[in-house]
Amino acid sequence: MTKIYIIILSIFIIPNGTDICDCAPLPNWKKATPKEFEYVENVFIGDVTFCDETKFQIKVCEVFKGNLKVGEIIKG
Repeated sequence: MTKIYIIILSIFIIPNGTDICDCAPLPNWKKATPKEFEYVENVFIGDVTFCDETKFQIKVCEVFKGNLKVGEIIKG
């Protein structure tokens, strides 16, 4: 019976993946956007052309900040 309590308790104690995002909370995104724009190196709109569990490719469509070029492929 003790093992069941430990399992149930560990489900509530072990953090899930929802707390790892450093994005602005939804109600505050308008305040955070100008600060984030100044902080980051590249700001662009792109199409995801490939994505699996470990890799992705994005084709740059529009650049707002940085040295990227339209049509450039970003791999990660």
